[in-house]
Parts: sequence; structure tokens; C-alpha cells
Amino acid sequence: PSSGYLIARKIFNEYEIIALSTDLQFLRKGVASELLYRLIKKAKNHSIKKIFLEVSSKNLVAINMYNKLGFYQVGLRKKYYRTLNGFEDALIMIKEIG
Repeated sequence: PSSGYLIARKIFNEYEIIALSTDLQFLRKGVASELLYRLIKKAKNHSIKKIFLEVSSKNLVAINMYNKLGFYQVGLRKKYYRTLNGFEDALIMIKEIG
């Protein structure tokens, strides 16, 4: 069994993170950060210039983790995620490599 996963796609010289998830028993144990470190290392080794992602504006734990790894907000998608309580905005974040 895995402790988490990261799915990304390469578009020219950029990566877009499609999904990042950690099994509940491994939350806040560094699994997601480790997966991101591995993607960043791979990006450096393959001359990738940027990594993009979208995250719910309400997911403060994830936003703080991304910020610590050098991601910053470059955009906002209003009402992007549908939830049981309505809609949530998505932050578009980027990390520049190199």
C-alpha cells in the first residue's frame, strides 16, 4: 500500500500538478512534501522551468506547504470547486525552477 501519490503532466518545459494526495494516517508526516521534492528534483534534471498547480483557497495546510516549497500565487479561479456547501475558489500557484 502507498502512503500517497502525485500526478503531474509535462507540457513543453513545464509541469502541471494534476493531483496530490496523502493517505489519512500519513497526513502531516511529510509525505506530500517528499513527493513534491522529488518532482522538483526531476524538474531540475529535465530542464523544466515551472511547476503549476491549483489548490482550494480554503486548504490552508496545503497552501502553507506550497509556500514553504517556493510556490506563490499567480491567479484565482472564482467558484472553481463545487462542494457540498456551494463553491470554493481555486488559487493558481507556480514554482519557478532554477
